[in-house]
Amino acid sequence: MKRRDFVFVTLAAPAVAAFSGVLNGCGGSGSAEKPTSRGRGRFRMVFVWPERKSRLVPAASRALKVTLARGDGTIVGTRTIVFDDPQTSTVMFDDLVPGTVTLTATAYPLADGTGAAQATGAVSTAIEANQTTSVTLTMGSTIDRIEITPPNPTVAVGARLLLTATPKDAAGNVILCLASSFSWTTGSAAIAAPFPDGGQVINAEGAAVGAAGFTVTERESGKSGSATVTVTAGDTEGCVPGPVTGTGGPANAPWPMSGHDNAQTNRGGAGGATGVLKWIAPLEGASFDSAVIAADGTLYISGGNGDPRTVYALNTADGTRRRVLTDLGRFPLLGSNGLIYASNGLALIAADPQTGTRRWSLSGAVFAVIGADDTVYTSASLQNAQGTLVNTLLGVDGLTGATKWSLSGVAMGGSLGRDGTVYGLSAAGGLVAADGRCGTIKWTFQPAAGIFIVSGPSVGEDGTLYVRTTAAASADPRLYAVNPDGTEKWNVSTGRASSPPSLGVDGTLYGLAQEGKVTAYDPAGGAEKWSFTPPGARSSAFGTPSIASDGTVYFSAGRVEGGTPRSTLYALNGATGDLKWSFLVPDRASTQFISPVIGSDGTVYLSDDDGSRVIAVR
Repeated sequence: MKRRDFVFVTLAAPAVAAFSGVLNGCGGSGSAEKPTSRGRGRFRMVFVWPERKSRLVPAASRALKVTLARGDGTIVGTRTIVFDDPQTSTVMFDDLVPGTVTLTATAYPLADGTGAAQATGAVSTAIEANQTTSVTLTMGSTIDRIEITPPNPTVAVGARLLLTATPKDAAGNVILCLASSFSWTTGSAAIAAPFPDGGQVINAEGAAVGAAGFTVTERESGKSGSATVTVTAGDTEGCVPGPVTGTGGPANAPWPMSGHDNAQTNRGGAGGATGVLKWIAPLEGASFDSAVIAADGTLYISGGNGDPRTVYALNTADGTRRRVLTDLGRFPLLGSNGLIYASNGLALIAADPQTGTRRWSLSGAVFAVIGADDTVYTSASLQNAQGTLVNTLLGVDGLTGATKWSLSGVAMGGSLGRDGTVYGLSAAGGLVAADGRCGTIKWTFQPAAGIFIVSGPSVGEDGTLYVRTTAAASADPRLYAVNPDGTEKWNVSTGRASSPPSLGVDGTLYGLAQEGKVTAYDPAGGAEKWSFTPPGARSSAFGTPSIASDGTVYFSAGRVEGGTPRSTLYALNGATGDLKWSFLVPDRASTQFISPVIGSDGTVYLSDDDGSRVIAVR
């Protein structure tokens, strides 16, 4: 393929031992100027950004670093031009000694002239007295190749698979480009087609069994990448809806995922904690998620250096670090297949929890749950047939990342039924039940007009679903119980909350309102069994209570004391609501936003998003 270069033209006019020029590739013009000292020269460059006709500087560039050096390599000077669209910049090199000079220009994605270089070029010329000098500087793109991920893409007929184009230089550095500079083509649209045909991230839509070659081209550099998309019959081709079976799912571990399990019961771990501090492990940044605990006693928690993509692996025995996994993400989930899944805000990532090595990533996807057949269920904002971005529920192969099916207009609700039914939320604020094998809708439940479901469901042993709602026209938050067939069972008024209730072994529901009040509800009709409000000044709480195997209910509430945020962990008798003990978290703390996690030895773990630490209480 013919290479496209970014061309800059410098012009000079007569002057005494002077050199003056203009980089016309960005647009602009120049004129001769007398040198400041007799017998020396001046080099003047004018940059006009952007040059609308050609945009010969990469459109995603934000700075151009220009260096002038003598023939012996001595640097005469360096200038950094920051592109503020639009603008005109002038760079001057003065008092130049006649002789050979080399001009080097490099385009960068960051305004301070850093990041992976996007284009670069150099030209040498001789500065001679009383001469007119013309110089052309050609900048070539640093893009060496375009990689398409996932590699060896496979998609089922009728399904979509997200493909991402990543430009890299020869050293493997990612080169920043505008998303609009990518175009996709295929010669086998009857088998699979890109949708849309432009952008850095697109969908490969499977139409018929076979193989289709996809090519993506970054227009400014002219570089291309290719991949063969294999379209299979897949599980949805002639798919018969039914229960999802298998030996997969969340890992057999003390606390493998947020909410403990696919039913979001928030129940697990041993009882027996007495409210004594075990250890405190500092993090380099705030953590906004509950931890997960693996079978080997490793606790994984996101947060660090202000970057939620960092995941710390801690030893639950003493809080020491076993390893740090970078560029992973939030909401970690441990699968029984040995992988860890997390979202970095841009993609759902599957990785090896021992090394952090990626197996696959799914652009745009968020938190996930995993079914018995190792299907990962998540959602992403994707374009529908009309080109509008909408939430889309996805069933994805947990080992390869290939999309099995998609359901437009539905967001992930965060829970699965015991038969593999996937529960999601509609744009209208309703609850949607989808078949886990095929992605077809089984039923929808919409509360009364003006009432919106604000939480995914927790699922009882009998299949009853429990969701929180809010009303647009009134302050009347409610707890709804929905039968497995999508009909309403009952609803009761509650305090404000955005998390589903936890479920005790006997089916009792434990809800936590934002004012810190815990209420136990009878699952038969929603009648209140008991309630507990933290003593003293008004408290706040936003997580979900966690239930130990002995029925103890743990939750964290916070308040501001003397201008300092403080948090307290409470342990309640699940049968009566009586306070068993409380633990005041040392120093400044905010643990009330995140649900506690319970280990196999009964230790309770708190995530502190204010103090940037993990607290273990035994």
